[in-house]
Amino acid sequence: MTEKDLSISSSYWAEHAFGMVHFGDKRLSKRLLKIANSFVDSPEG
Repeated sequence: MTEKDLSISSSYWAEHAFGMVHFGDKRLSKRLLKIANSFVDSPEG
């Protein structure tokens, strides 16, 4: 798998796992997806 494939996979996972979460503010929902992607990309922190 290439780095691009992993990025797509992490984005897909984050959207699938958290895409239905709504905070009433699109910025917060977008931030949650960004945080989830960063956890997948770098699970050690």
